[in-house]
Formats: sequence, C-alpha cells, structure tokens
Amino acid sequence: MDTLTVDTESKTKSVDVAVVGAGISGLACAAALVKAQYSVVIMDARPRSGGRLLSDQGVDLGASWSWPPYDTHVAALASRLGVLAVPQRLDGVAFHGRNQVGNMGDRMAPCGPGAVRFQGGYAALPSALVQSLPPQALQLETQVVALQAGDAGSINVEFNRLGNSFRGMESHDILRARRVVVAVPPGVHAESIAYTPPLPQDQQRMMASTATWCGDWCKVVAKFASPFWRQQGASGVAATEGPVSIWWEGGGGTETGDEVNALIGLGVGDDTAAFENRMASRNGNEELRSFVTATLGAVFGRDLVAEQLLSVRHKCWIADPLTYAKGGQHRNYGHPLLKRPTPWGVHFAGTETEQDNGHVEGAIKAGERAAAEVAFALQQQ
Repeated sequence: MDTLTVDTESKTKSVDVAVVGAGISGLACAAALVKAQYSVVIMDARPRSGGRLLSDQGVDLGASWSWPPYDTHVAALASRLGVLAVPQRLDGVAFHGRNQVGNMGDRMAPCGPGAVRFQGGYAALPSALVQSLPPQALQLETQVVALQAGDAGSINVEFNRLGNSFRGMESHDILRARRVVVAVPPGVHAESIAYTPPLPQDQQRMMASTATWCGDWCKVVAKFASPFWRQQGASGVAATEGPVSIWWEGGGGTETGDEVNALIGLGVGDDTAAFENRMASRNGNEELRSFVTATLGAVFGRDLVAEQLLSVRHKCWIADPLTYAKGGQHRNYGHPLLKRPTPWGVHFAGTETEQDNGHVEGAIKAGERAAAEVAFALQQQ
C-alpha cells in the first residue's frame, strides 16, 4: 500500500491517517492502523523516533521499566517484536552515601520489586515498530503546527520540515488526512498546534495545564569498564546527595546480555533545571564526568570510579520543549477531556490520556485505543 496519494489537480498529498508524534504511543497506533490496511504517516519534530523512550547502547535515559504480569500491553508488544525482558537486578548491598544499608535495593530503587527492563533498552520497542512500517511512513524533523477542518470531512495538517531530508514532502506543506491522532504530551500540543475550529475551552484548558509525566526528570548514565559493584557484592543501588539522588544498575555487561556496564542516576524536580544549566555549559561533558566521579566516588571510592569510568551522558527532559510544557502544573492524568476526540476527526493518545499514566503500558494502551477509535470512524464514512 502506498503511504501517500497525490491529488492530480491540487497536488495535495493525502493519507487515511496522520499521526502526530513518533513516541511509543504514536507508533503503536500507527502499527495497528497499518495492520488494518489504512495508509498512515507519522510526523515527529525530533530527528529520531521513540519520544521518551531513549536509550544509549541499551541504557535508558527515559522510561526504564515494565512490571509483569500487570503490563500486558508491553509484554505482548515486546513478545511480538522479539525484544527480551531482563529482570532489574536489585539484590546485593545497597548504599546510603558511604553507608551500607544491606539488601534494600527493592525498597530504595524507584521501580520497587518485580520490575524488568529490556535488552537493547526500552528504545528497542519503537525501533522495531518503525522497521515494521511501510517506507516513508515515518517523517522525522517534521513539526506539525496546525490542524484545520477541511472539505468533505478531511483534515488539513500543516507542517514545517526542520531537516534537509524531505522524504516525499516539501519543506512547508499541507497534508490532507481523513483522521488525525495527536500523540504528544497534552501541554505540548496545546501550546504548539493551532486547531481550527478551536478545541472547546474546557478541553484546551485541561490539556494546557497538564504536566508531562517525567517532564522534570533528569537521568545520568555512567558507563564503566567492568561491573565493579557486582564484584563488591553490591546491587548498584545507592542514595546520594545532590540533584541526582538515586542510582541503580542499568547494564550488567556480558553477565546480563547487555552491551555495556552502566549505572543510571535520577534527579527529579526543580533542581534538575539548575543541573541542566550547569551541564549545558561549554565544558558540560567534563562537568558531568567530574560530577559522576565525585558523586559515585563518595559511595564506591573515588579512585575506583575514576579508573573504571569510560563515558557519561545525561538527559534532562525539562530542557526538551518537545516533552516539557512550562504551563503544565496539574496531574489530571486519564481525565476524559485529555482523550475526547474532536467532532471533526482529531483523536488523542499518549500516556497522560490513560489511567496507566506515566508508564509505557499506558502509552501503548492509548495508542491502540486511538487506533480503534479511528478505524471505527473510518468504517462509518
């Protein structure tokens, strides 16, 4: 099936469904619609797919975990795509600063007991979904700026291309779709997409005021030559002072089938903005390396950490305007207004629209729910 068709008179490109946002929710929606034989284009302003599923050599800078047997949608998708789950290792000595606190990793780590992560990182899921889609279905560096009700039940999707690879569409153009699914955080699309006719005031206010899940989170990945903490009988779980206050094992190397040995640190809240400003300086990488050496050195020994440390990376989502919306103050996740379709054919997905908010489970569920809504609506036309 061709992804795009072209009106020979107007030259306007058309598609059954345009999905705004190539995170796991948008991709799950698109995959379900492609399976149902609809033509789909996914548009994302980023130069990559995955949204808040971001991994570096299999180590997660965004979403990290799933919780079987509760996360049935995640488990089903991972099984279908051949992505293997790995139990999150929490056994062994945990630390509070330099003090050993015994085998308490399952109480201290944010995931709690029973969590799994994924070989290749959580980003392996969106990566595999992209591979299952038709050529040119995914349009990266493509920012949707307006949605307008068109003629004969169509929707005009106005977009700007931010990159140099146009993949079948012009740098500024309008795509005509029969239905649209918006799968980006509510506060982000409420600020960045113009709706004509406008969304109802109560719905617009609800979306604009909804905080992005993990929007004020910051993760630090530290890769090491060996999993030295394992050799010490430690779990890798450590509570530390400063803006990044909790650490855990994000990669155990060959012992767990991972590409690297890594610890992940997490900071949450207002301090992450100051931390990002500091790390965004000209010498940011050296600043980050020094920060990791000092912070983890206070736990495991500075000389050992400095000797073993290979590389560092961080991601503060508060500095990402495609994720974080400054106006979002409330956590009314799953509220009906966040997912109520417009009368003219725009549907809404994303983890914030579901009761399983903040988890990949909710994001996948939202994408598949929106796909079912769209398929039903198209069958009525």
